[in-house]
Amino acid sequence: MKYALEVLSPVHIGSGETLSPIEYWIKGNTLKIADADNFFKKFTPEDVSSLSKSAEDRNFTLYEFAAKRRLNLSPKYEIVSKCRPRGDIQLEVKGVKNEVYIPGSSIKGAIRTAILYKWLKDGNSDKISRSEEVEDIKKLYQRMKIARDRRERNYIKRDLNKKLGNFISNLERKAFRGKENDPKYDIFKYIQISDTNSRSPEESLELRVVQILDVDVRGRRVDWYRRRNREVQLYLECVKQGINFTGYIKPVKEPKALESLKLREEKLSIEYILGACRTFSRDLNEHEIEFGKKYRINFLVSAINELKNEQEHSGGNETLLKLGWGSGFLSTTISMFVKEEDEELYKAIASTAPRGYEEEFPKTRRIVFEDEEPRYPPGWVKIRFEEGEK
Repeated sequence: MKYALEVLSPVHIGSGETLSPIEYWIKGNTLKIADADNFFKKFTPEDVSSLSKSAEDRNFTLYEFAAKRRLNLSPKYEIVSKCRPRGDIQLEVKGVKNEVYIPGSSIKGAIRTAILYKWLKDGNSDKISRSEEVEDIKKLYQRMKIARDRRERNYIKRDLNKKLGNFISNLERKAFRGKENDPKYDIFKYIQISDTNSRSPEESLELRVVQILDVDVRGRRVDWYRRRNREVQLYLECVKQGINFTGYIKPVKEPKALESLKLREEKLSIEYILGACRTFSRDLNEHEIEFGKKYRINFLVSAINELKNEQEHSGGNETLLKLGWGSGFLSTTISMFVKEEDEELYKAIASTAPRGYEEEFPKTRRIVFEDEEPRYPPGWVKIRFEEGEK
């Protein structure tokens, strides 16, 4: 079966690589990425030394540096720039020839979270409420709250993190492996999702600036996250809104595996996957609208309402998914369900985060800017399943 994917808000799936200012330049509204292999091999030792010193200047540009030395600059590729970067740029995942695609593993991960969430909502909440593991986690959490010194709290926190990890792993095992312990029986071993087709960076990418929205829980105020009294700005290659991709999804029906898993075939069906993703994206958007209203973040409420409207007017074979960087804690875990079902357990989870705040967790949101104004939560796509063979 084919799937078609449309980008609804800028998507960044990082490659783990970054570009420093000596590897790119801006000309007009275009970001040009230097062909480093060809450019730097022409450098003399004096050029290297001069480049290192010049790059320390906050206003350094590779274009001006090359022009002064009459060095020929040729880009490896170039994309539209929606901002003026000052610092490193985080790169989008690409193929060996810089072709842009959405990894099947990213889509599969989003679907897996949605199915686990639906499984818990469909009559399996007792896996949390009646769990001895959960009771142990809560006891540890209470011990950490009354711990006398930081060393003791950190020791308990490490233990709490370990127990939470084991608890989530056991939940996933019950949801995706039935009564089997061996990972080879995981239901997702029998769902194949291909990478999408590829597009050129010139047609599919743009440079965006992202900032981190931070709420003051007690004062009910919002601000932008700062470091050294300066708003932190992140520069990312993102897949543009409106770009379309295609790929293939194949639920593999193997009777022996299904019998071992004690699962109905429907759980592997496209209909089940669609239902799970719709439920998860609907509940996530409702949660974010409530968060936005609580802290009077009007642009966020407006953006989520647009996504909500998109979902409501989607066809029966379509659903929304949130992918990639900036998806956030609630989008990539079952914590949204835990928050509704067991407040104390959710506070225990929040307490293990690097900047955990029990009153409101998570309290930050990644926001993509448009024309120097905050506009989009990143990572939203619409996926449509269509009949057809590879």
